[in-house]
Amino acid sequence: MARSAFLLITLALLASSTVKADSLLRFAVPASDCACNPALQDPFENPIRFGYGQFAGLCVNTCHFRAVHQLGNSAKHFRFNNLYHDYKYWIADLDNSKIEYADILLERFTVGVDHVMLRLHLAKDSPAILSSQTQANTNTFTNDIILSIEGVPPKGVQGHLWEGMRGSYLLVYRALSLFQIADWAIKKHHHPIRQFRLNIDKNNLEQILERAMRESEKKSFQEAYYLFSENCATNAISLTETPSYLNFEEGFSGPLPLFNTVHALIRKAKIDETTKLLNLEEELGIPL
Repeated sequence: MARSAFLLITLALLASSTVKADSLLRFAVPASDCACNPALQDPFENPIRFGYGQFAGLCVNTCHFRAVHQLGNSAKHFRFNNLYHDYKYWIADLDNSKIEYADILLERFTVGVDHVMLRLHLAKDSPAILSSQTQANTNTFTNDIILSIEGVPPKGVQGHLWEGMRGSYLLVYRALSLFQIADWAIKKHHHPIRQFRLNIDKNNLEQILERAMRESEKKSFQEAYYLFSENCATNAISLTETPSYLNFEEGFSGPLPLFNTVHALIRKAKIDETTKLLNLEEELGIPL
């Protein structure tokens, strides 16, 4: 079993180095014919298609996958687009200093494999105000923002772990509301989601969103997603740390794994057994 796992990792890393070696590679290209719904005329959609690999020429499903981008920032005002809520896209406005704490979320995809996300909690009296990107004077709010770094398959193609190992999918930084992640992951797909309160100081807590926007500008749809290196766990946790800690030198060497992620996070002192919370489905009272 261990030998088989080693061979899979080796093959995946070889595939990774092949794709990354081509510095002129265009991972995604603009494609107006790939738009989710042209009638909506969403100015922040940016429809694209794959520009590399076996899926070159196929559309990205921008009804579901869009990158976040910062629109403005001041001392008490942070603004970004493409927050996914109620299966629509919104501009979010919030006060960064009102983020009270953050949780690590682990969505169980299959046996032994978790998708790692960050949940940011805003003070109850200071929610993020959401404005529709396509309907004037349409607003709502959320007190929770979920940051999810994902591998994006082509539109209409079912995702597979092997393709994630090979670097066949595009990487994207997404933001979602708590309602959206609960409806999609728990209600529709019946995935349990474990939660741990993150050990993080206030300074790093308030910088998570800004770091996410910077990384999204550099990486979203401009790099490939790799299951064993450039994955959801490694990218999510890097948002919680100052640059001097990004080498994972404390208790863990190399990228964070999707297998046994909790153990790796405990070794990095990001969480411990005392920070375990109710599963998200238990907190929200949603039966699996």
